[in-house]
This record gives sequence, structure tokens and C-alpha cells, in this order.
Amino acid sequence: MTSDRPFQEQTGPMPSSSDLKQIKEALRELRTSSPRSVLADLVDEKIRAIESPHPVPHFHSPATPARWIGH
Repeated sequence: MTSDRPFQEQTGPMPSSSDLKQIKEALRELRTSSPRSVLADLVDEKIRAIESPHPVPHFHSPATPARWIGH
């Protein structure tokens, strides 16, 4: 899906610094209990995008290869 709206508008409101701190703490706890968590990878990528001075477009390829969840 594409849009002509800027990235900032698509992401919604930015979390406050205290919210971001709580998210990072929860991410550390998740990494401790599930080091290979795909959810943690996604949250980590989103945090980097939020903290980056340059917005990352939606079509940005992840730095780590995709992992499939399967049986």
C-alpha cells in the first residue's frame, strides 16, 4: 500500500520519552526471555526509526533477514 502522505503522518503520535523508556525496558525483558523473538526485532526496528533523525520509508528492507514462523 502506498500513500502520498508524509511518513510522519502515517505513524501517528510519537511516544513520549518516558513511554519510550518503558518500551525499551519491556523490549530488554522480552529479549531476555526470548532472544530470537520476531516481535522484539520488529519493536527494535520501530524504536530505531522513531529515534532516527531521518524517517524510514515503509519499503525499507530490514537489516536482518526475515525469519519464518512455522512448525
